[in-house]
Amino acid sequence: MFFALRATQANTVLVSRDSPPLTFAKAREIFKSQKTPLSLLPTKLPRIEMPQNSRPDELRAASAAVVNGLMRSCPACSGRGYLEKRVKVGERQNGPFVFPEMRTVRYTCEDCSGLKQLPASDASVERLVLKLTTVIATSKPGDQNMQNAFQQAYVALHEHVGTNANAMVMLATRARSLLAQERPRVRVPLAFPATYMFSATIDEKGQRAHLVTLYDTEQIVVMTEPVLFDEIDHGVVRAGGLVAGTSKSRDGRRLVVIQDGYVIRLPNFLRTR
Repeated sequence: MFFALRATQANTVLVSRDSPPLTFAKAREIFKSQKTPLSLLPTKLPRIEMPQNSRPDELRAASAAVVNGLMRSCPACSGRGYLEKRVKVGERQNGPFVFPEMRTVRYTCEDCSGLKQLPASDASVERLVLKLTTVIATSKPGDQNMQNAFQQAYVALHEHVGTNANAMVMLATRARSLLAQERPRVRVPLAFPATYMFSATIDEKGQRAHLVTLYDTEQIVVMTEPVLFDEIDHGVVRAGGLVAGTSKSRDGRRLVVIQDGYVIRLPNFLRTR
């Protein structure tokens, strides 16, 4: 799939397995209307050079840190989910003496609502997720030794970050702040929830770009050559990578370009159309 276009345009864009990729230049000739997604494509794609020298053990360690660090043990109940106290339930007389009858009663910890854990601090969540994002972006996707480590990173992002509401909100807030800057700093790692738009090949070598919008905003982000990605045609995704710069769409909109990251679908129960 190259574009998420109207059904009436399907016959025009469908190509056989042996056909060359549909590039921006070819697509522009096919579709002249500014109402198609082609009007959103960038006029240029800035790129930064980053060494791809992260090791498998570094990626595994960063993934494990995310899995184990997004939540912390509740300090009020020491991670038990409940507290205990002694209460008087009656009295017992022994000769001239009266002794209270005591019983140990358990009650749910109010701090963690019995869940045993609390969300980690915003600073901790940001540090862990952005560290993993940086390691992914500086890894070699074609390295066979990295495949198991990539799978662990995928699980960390999909099953842990993607289901952690605290992390989603905090990272989205940070991304909105940084991407609102006229010239956001390059090489800065970003991770954020986004709404998927469409994807396209961008050169004769088959390089792909994914267009998403920062969730709950109109800011369009171009994700180039993600190291980890799911085949997606709509819905809410988790995206991340290194800021490469800004560009403009063919109809003049401001675009932010992020490279060497990931575009991963959220778990089904969190996705929306």
